[in-house]
Amino acid sequence: MASEELQLSQAGLGQRSLILTDDMSHTMINKLITEEYPKMDGVQGWLLHKSSGGQGRRKLLAIPPDVNGYTGRLIRNVSGAGKTLLYVVPLQQDLDLTPLPSDAAEFQTMPKASCQVCKESMPLHILALHVNNCVKSQSTEEEDEVNLCYIVEYCLINNVLQWLSSQVDTSKNFRICITRNDLVQRGFIQWQRQKKASPVNKLHVTFIGEAGIDTGALSKEFLTEMMHGIETRLFEGSGKKGKSPVYSISDLESSFYRTAGEVFSVSLAQGGPPPCFLRSWCYHFLATGNFDILQLTKDDVDDTEYRSLIEKVSYLTEDIVSCGYTGLVKLDKRDSIIRSIVVYATVRLTPMLQQIRNGMKIYNLLEVIGRHESLCSNLFVPSDENDDTPDADYIMSILEPELSERGSPRHAKENAIINFFQDFLENLETSGLCPIMQWLTGQRHKPCLPSERASFKIHVRFEHQCKDTMPGHYICYPLVSACTNTIIFPVAHMNSYTEFTEFMTTAVTMGRDFSRV
Repeated sequence: MASEELQLSQAGLGQRSLILTDDMSHTMINKLITEEYPKMDGVQGWLLHKSSGGQGRRKLLAIPPDVNGYTGRLIRNVSGAGKTLLYVVPLQQDLDLTPLPSDAAEFQTMPKASCQVCKESMPLHILALHVNNCVKSQSTEEEDEVNLCYIVEYCLINNVLQWLSSQVDTSKNFRICITRNDLVQRGFIQWQRQKKASPVNKLHVTFIGEAGIDTGALSKEFLTEMMHGIETRLFEGSGKKGKSPVYSISDLESSFYRTAGEVFSVSLAQGGPPPCFLRSWCYHFLATGNFDILQLTKDDVDDTEYRSLIEKVSYLTEDIVSCGYTGLVKLDKRDSIIRSIVVYATVRLTPMLQQIRNGMKIYNLLEVIGRHESLCSNLFVPSDENDDTPDADYIMSILEPELSERGSPRHAKENAIINFFQDFLENLETSGLCPIMQWLTGQRHKPCLPSERASFKIHVRFEHQCKDTMPGHYICYPLVSACTNTIIFPVAHMNSYTEFTEFMTTAVTMGRDFSRV
């Protein structure tokens, strides 16, 4: 269970990746284990175990040593060349599970982050224990335990993102110059063509033909477009429980899945949206490099061809049996047939997922999610609890309008426009406000880091003189600046909600052609 894994990690007994060679003897392996796990020093006898598979809490099966004990060759064979997780189980005594201090030697190479309360830096799994105690010490006795758990998880995710951000190499800029036309396809190509820097560097985006210096907003807008494009082009599924990769050999040969993995890493580290659209089994493979085949069900199949085949098998066997046929096609064979289709339809996506994993090695993201699979799942797997889609209330809460003097005619008009804007957003909520959010700010998502959320505002200005300054019958539309998160409303053209809706709809639909500054 995740809680037990966390307890072992805090005691310095968590998961490790060890490099073994075939010629290593039992004595050499015992020494290597003792060096990695100092608490194993003095343990008299141990056996290796591995999971038996299946659902829920799985049983561990002992791996018998050969006549020479556990050798490098034996371990390679029983672990599938390192693909299967093995457990070291002492035979005669219990290990000390007391959490180690944050500066223990076992944690020196592990990713670290700072506590948001006391600012102390420590490994992430130690932070999980520390934040709990630290938050409790800062809290009142009346705080609810559920809220405390939420705060702990929220702080830990925040620290994971902050640690990733600290891994960005700012000595160079990873420059992308691109037009908005066919942005995703061109984005893949330009991403792969960069020679003077790499995705480990600070992303710097220029939209060709547009004035604007990338101070962070243009990069986030580019990452937003790329993430949305990756989801719709390289993944398929309903989206409610996540999506799985499209089986596309051409995109695989073009290394687009690897680029997608790099975009995932850069987006998480540099303020873009999280790739929160993956199936849980896909995320498990990204975190571990393994499939838990026994956990897969027919609901995990997103390919329309195989979903249709599963439905045909389900109905066909019932129809045949109902007609009185008693030959080899029997109802009790249906589940086995469907099971075979499910395994084939999912396992064949291994090359796509493996290429994504290779791209996610940037910033040591694979190491982080491998050690903290459960914690980081909220960044990859959608759920009702982690829905970060902006709604009307959120957008209205971050508005900072520049209002005229209270009681003046201008102030009354400005307040009317703010009300029109709120009604406009609420009427569009059913169809989604992500396009509006992106038009206003360049990004479709709420900022991930709390430090960014605190300062994330949309500045609202009002132009009262547009009819006097514009010649002839020139019509003004709302103008936005994604670089400064600013929208300017032309007051004279928005005297009613009908006018407001007409001008806003036109501006949002065609904004990139004439109203973005």
